[in-house]
Amino acid sequence: MSANRKPMSTNHKKNHENFYIDGAWVSPAVPKTLDVIDPATRTCLHEDFAGQRRRRRSRGGRREGGVPAFSRTTRDERLALLRKVLELLQRALQRNRGRGDRRDGRADEVRARGAGVGRQVHLEATIKALEELEFSYQRGNTRIVRESIGVVGLITPWNWPLNQIVCKVAPAIAAGCTMVLKPSEIAPISGIIFAEIMHDAEVPKGVFNLVNGDGPTVGQYLSGHPDVAMMSFTGSTRAGIIVAKVAAETVKRVAQELGGKSRQHHIGGCGPQRCRDTRCGRLLQQQRTVVRRAHPDVRAGGPSSGSSRNRQRRRRHAHRRRSARARKRCWVRS
Repeated sequence: MSANRKPMSTNHKKNHENFYIDGAWVSPAVPKTLDVIDPATRTCLHEDFAGQRRRRRSRGGRREGGVPAFSRTTRDERLALLRKVLELLQRALQRNRGRGDRRDGRADEVRARGAGVGRQVHLEATIKALEELEFSYQRGNTRIVRESIGVVGLITPWNWPLNQIVCKVAPAIAAGCTMVLKPSEIAPISGIIFAEIMHDAEVPKGVFNLVNGDGPTVGQYLSGHPDVAMMSFTGSTRAGIIVAKVAAETVKRVAQELGGKSRQHHIGGCGPQRCRDTRCGRLLQQQRTVVRRAHPDVRAGGPSSGSSRNRQRRRRHAHRRRSARARKRCWVRS
């Protein structure tokens, strides 16, 4: 599976201006830039190039070329590839600490405590599942064979971006699928870092492809492309509905994780202390810490601060008192 390629250049600024297609960084045919904003300071970190329809159309057939060869690889070959990706990912997490995830507004201590570990755990779990997975087995008089579905389109959100990328790319490799990744235009740097890792892991050309851009341009085109057999989307409910509608025209499979559809419920009988002691409770506390530390309005005493809530509460009480006095005057007149 070795592609005999040289290690990826560490010129990340140059990679920001290109897409990763067929094992190489290619420049967009129609340059269009999107500002990448640091949520903590609200300053523009740099500009990323966004995809346009002309480039994607010219490269669409080449993405399809890697499907038959990679789908015929053995379990051992895919395991070796995933283990190589895991090894390089662990190195990259140390080398690029704070570079990619700064865009999603998480506190440094939260990121160091959970993000890197989470990515490795997901990849390790995929490797273990692939070791135990039966691609062909007998059930009664029926022979069941699991085959690669083909090209999959992957759209990931801005929050925990590298974690979400690993959760989608690793199972696709395990299943023998080729893929086109579109990371969030708000947090695209993690996708670029991961593309560098995939290149250094000598992933066969055409198996992993990266196209940056926004949802209405790149996401919708990818969802409706006839060569894409499946879409995996994580994001808002609004965008998920659009992805499902566009994908329905080509009758492709769609897997979605949408905001608001995967709720966590606090069951009656589980007291507040027990809830706080659970993993869910610790996660919620961690999220509150991130908001307090990372959101500029919180630090500046803005709309989300405690002083603002007190002002809002006083205004509500004043409105209620005025309403009560008005009703009393009406009663006296009557």
